[in-house]
Amino acid sequence: MNIDNRSTFKRRDTAELFEKGPQEQPALVPETAVEAQEAVPEPTESVSEREASRTPRKKINARRLLALIVVIVAIVALGGLNVLQYFSYQQDKEVSSSNLSAYKAALAERDELLLEQYTLVQSLSQQASENSWINPWIEENVAFIPDNGERLFHRFSCPHWQSWDGSYWVFNVEYAEFLRYEPHYCW
Repeated sequence: MNIDNRSTFKRRDTAELFEKGPQEQPALVPETAVEAQEAVPEPTESVSEREASRTPRKKINARRLLALIVVIVAIVALGGLNVLQYFSYQQDKEVSSSNLSAYKAALAERDELLLEQYTLVQSLSQQASENSWINPWIEENVAFIPDNGERLFHRFSCPHWQSWDGSYWVFNVEYAEFLRYEPHYCW
């Protein structure tokens, strides 16, 4: 049934319009109640056909929605932690660079002190080897006997004894002579 909506409505008389005044607009009213019912278009398609013709909407699964929300929250949280870690790293970097200069200054002072102490030890070692109070007594009273089968004993300053790196015996000179060791040419 083809219904023309315009044909079921008609304008009021123009005489009625002039009586009411020019402010009101003409209204479209149905002539009768039967015509008003006929004015409603009848559905030409069934409801199922209309639903099929519409674009299908996907139903949102509650579990998938919850999983999506959890993933988004996790990504935002991890991003926030990453930003927090970056700022913490920058702050630590600034602190460590200021501490680094303090450590370098302390290390330079220690190096100077160590160099002074090393120089002092070297000079004392040299003085001890040159002017040792024990050297003259050792030179006169101690016999160094290398364990190489020779029957000779040496002084501490003897070059032959100084080059020896094997095992040895140390006696006083009288006991070495008692054991029938003979003095080396260094005596």
